[in-house]
Amino acid sequence: MCRRAFPLCAAAILLALGPAALALASDLAEVTRRGANIQRSMKLMAESTAEKRNTVKVLFYGQSITRQNWWPIVAKHLRSTYPHADLVIENRAIGGFQAPSLIETAEFDLYPFYPDLLIFHVYGGGGDAMVRCD
Repeated sequence: MCRRAFPLCAAAILLALGPAALALASDLAEVTRRGANIQRSMKLMAESTAEKRNTVKVLFYGQSITRQNWWPIVAKHLRSTYPHADLVIENRAIGGFQAPSLIETAEFDLYPFYPDLLIFHVYGGGGDAMVRCD
């Protein structure tokens, strides 16, 4: 994995690691374990009640494919499945941007939102700058 790709890969793996997880992780392996700690966001949603509404920030991010008609369906499903969770859902996907360009925009679009759950879809941009998360 190239160093330049790490911030976006870490964000992709964020998938509910929780906002503070990157700062708290003492071992890079813990941060890069796919789906690690997704139970945190799931628990926040599942344990929300009318009396105690947990806020969960969900961000859709990636390229034009992430802007297509499927993302509102997923958002609606989350809201109907977890009606007592205070879901803050945004789509900040950027059509026409290849993977290397999204690395540059993540600092302004992804990180400030500080998502609890990131739904991320991107195609590679080719060459050494391709974002890889394996």
